[in-house]
Amino acid sequence: MSARPWQVWGLTAIGALMLLLTGAGLALQHGDAHDGFVAVALIQGVLYLVTAALTWRGGFPRWVLVGILAQHPPCPAISLG
Repeated sequence: MSARPWQVWGLTAIGALMLLLTGAGLALQHGDAHDGFVAVALIQGVLYLVTAALTWRGGFPRWVLVGILAQHPPCPAISLG
């Protein structure tokens, strides 16, 4: 089974959105807007779940899912540092 083109495009769009949200979260953190920072972190968490669902059911190799999930724990620690 292989991934469908819409799944690849969806994962690419989520990746780009994650980069934008990381920049927004860092800007909010720098400006002491803690509520906005938490909201961005929650949105990123939802996007991680959507990414995991797309890879789990999308025909991607399991190592892709492991790679995505392995990136999740360090991200909030880096942002809060």
